[in-house]
Amino acid sequence: MQSALIPDIAIGAETEAGIDA
Repeated sequence: MQSALIPDIAIGAETEAGIDA
């Protein structure tokens, strides 16, 4: 859930997409 707070490019691209979608 770190990507949610820190939208990274490597982690955020995968984690954020799964949480946001």
